[in-house]
Amino acid sequence: GTWEGQFVLPSSGFEDGDEWQLYYSASSGGPTYEVGLATVARDRLWHLRRQPGAAHPRAISRPLRRPPGGWGRYTLTVNASCLHRASALRLALLDPATRQPIPGYGWAEAVPVTQDGFATAVTWHPAGARLPDTDGDLCIGVEAEATARLHALRLQP
Repeated sequence: GTWEGQFVLPSSGFEDGDEWQLYYSASSGGPTYEVGLATVARDRLWHLRRQPGAAHPRAISRPLRRPPGGWGRYTLTVNASCLHRASALRLALLDPATRQPIPGYGWAEAVPVTQDGFATAVTWHPAGARLPDTDGDLCIGVEAEATARLHALRLQP
């Protein structure tokens, strides 16, 4: 019953600070199309979250190739929402062959991410935010508590 109820055709999008502006054409089925604007927080069209009742709320990335110059030049940041003390994210760095944590970067050393943000640094205790200077590839493991939402992961030099 709305003007955009039958056809929606995305046309272009723009990033404006921490917001995406997505323009689209739409119609209710007749010959007339109108232009709409949808806005959403940057990278937040999708998210990864814990399935209610899940016994093991973890997800593991595909193996990521070691970047030129090594991992030690980078930090890992998350774009995450719905975070608070009882609804946090924990991240671990894993060996792709064994899926076991890289020493010092496992689940036990992960400092919980409890603040919403578009580029919140992931840290481990006592290693800090810098990634390990390891020679191999890595997988990133994510553990989501309660209503925590992960929208994006980024490696930052």
